[in-house]
Amino acid sequence: MLESCLKSGFTDDEKTEAYRLLILSYIYLDEPEKADQTMLALLNHNHEFQINPQADPAEFISLYGTFRTKPVFRAGLRAGGTYSLVNVINSYGVHNLSGATASYTGNAAIEAAAIIEKDFTDRIIGQAEIVFSSNKFTYENENFPDDDGLPYARVVAIETQSWLGLNILGQYNVFPDKRYQLHAIFGPSVRYLLADDAKIETEFPKGGEQASGADEDLSPFRNSLNFGLSAGVGVKRKLGKQYFLMDVKYHYGFKNITKVHYDNSRLSTYYGFGLNDMTVSSVSVSVGLLFQYFNPKKLTD
Repeated sequence: MLESCLKSGFTDDEKTEAYRLLILSYIYLDEPEKADQTMLALLNHNHEFQINPQADPAEFISLYGTFRTKPVFRAGLRAGGTYSLVNVINSYGVHNLSGATASYTGNAAIEAAAIIEKDFTDRIIGQAEIVFSSNKFTYENENFPDDDGLPYARVVAIETQSWLGLNILGQYNVFPDKRYQLHAIFGPSVRYLLADDAKIETEFPKGGEQASGADEDLSPFRNSLNFGLSAGVGVKRKLGKQYFLMDVKYHYGFKNITKVHYDNSRLSTYYGFGLNDMTVSSVSVSVGLLFQYFNPKKLTD
């Protein structure tokens, strides 16, 4: 009767309980093949099914333990913002480098990633991310100041870089059994430069026409491949069958991103602009959703 009722007329919870009763019946009737088939049907119907150690018979618990019941992997998306941190290694320019007042200020930009992760234990999780990220920062420099501190030229460049990257990360789940699962994140990354544009303006406080124009393409001056390390913390919260996540990460860029300092007469003669040797790191904050993917199967006889 239960088998026929399972085909129609039951709610999801009623179907789960019906499968459970059928499994118990097959166990007590010593029909292990039907018990296995029905347990598999139960797990395919209700991926979130959990045994009750206080109420379920030992035979039922033992049978449940012979099946893969945890998600095979989780996949999803996250998105958020980044703040760039520039570290100058060597300075270059058409100005007096010793007397210049060059500086970089980070700006807010965006980041988005497709995520896949797999549990190796309750605490150890492997994660891979395909990441689109932006670095945005402002360069300011006052060239050839006079005795009163008034510069001959003031250069301002707002640079925006777009990167496509791969992060291979490990997570350590600090509280695997808690409602909010706090985890630490660490791992290497590789990134490829998709675009690098700068809006440059040079003004002349002592007189002269301001130099400005369309965005300049700086990608020919940059190394297209960069390597780094990411570290951070995150938290996951179960929402229905999905997980809400929030991560805070620090990404450290290893490589000098500049390969050519002067190669464009417009940059050097029109704007008075040269590209410094530097590394770019970033801090990111993002939120996202992870969806679980199950494939229940019999593990042992």
